Amino acid sequence: MPPPDSQEMTPEQEDSAPDKRLIFFGEEPYHLVEQIPQEGEVMPDFLLWQFHNGIGQSVSRDDLIQQETPALFCCMHSVDGKVGVRQARRVERLLSDFDGYVRGILISSDLPFTQNRFVNFETLSYLTAASDYRGHFGRAFGVHVEELALLARSLFVTDREGVLTHIDIVSEFGDEPDYMSAMHALADIL
Repeated sequence: MPPPDSQEMTPEQEDSAPDKRLIFFGEEPYHLVEQIPQEGEVMPDFLLWQFHNGIGQSVSRDDLIQQETPALFCCMHSVDGKVGVRQARRVERLLSDFDGYVRGILISSDLPFTQNRFVNFETLSYLTAASDYRGHFGRAFGVHVEELALLARSLFVTDREGVLTHIDIVSEFGDEPDYMSAMHALADIL
């Protein structure tokens, strides 16, 4: 039973509470779970999955930090959507300017097999696909869409030590992130 001076919130009040973060598909709101890390913090621990040549493997925060390379996480709900294709192509082109000095990771909620098909079809060289089909990365970074079990479209930049230097989470499913801000963040740390 709640204390006498507190009031229970209605579902409408809970949806508008400041700790609820929303993104939209048209006018339909969807909730993001957990809190996003802040710029200047070390990226949270996470696990992603890949499947190459019949072998499954995980990718973790420690794996990336050990490489001592800046990273760009290019997140989307699926590689099969038009906006996701545009996002991946744009990030691939922009990462080519860094000529391998940045680790680009394409993260989606798709299974690794779907991602592999996409990467092969698009012949991506600077983006490596990693799957968040279990939602571990999305929850750790605060971009897991609760109702759909998908990732929100976003970009995260980390420096060589794994410190977040740029965060961009798109509030509308059909919009693209601010690519140039992410590229400037990368240029600043190289």
